[in-house]
Amino acid sequence: MDLSREAGVAALLVRNDGKRFVLGSRIEMPRLLSEELDGEEFEPVEFSWKKKRLRPNYVATRAVALLGNGALGSDLGVGLDCTVS
Repeated sequence: MDLSREAGVAALLVRNDGKRFVLGSRIEMPRLLSEELDGEEFEPVEFSWKKKRLRPNYVATRAVALLGNGALGSDLGVGLDCTVS
């Protein structure tokens, strides 16, 4: 795993009930929704890029909060009680 680079500008979360979220900074969200996810049904979850910079597991923490219950699986090492595949 190469942790010397950012994983990207956003993260996608799909819950067991099918609800889908895109987690990204306020700066990137308009572009993501219009260029990358146009026509897709993702609920935006915006945050300040400073929060992500100050707390490396900030996005994972927000994702866990959106899950309600259940485990968070990820293809990146994000900390918490996540399953890395």
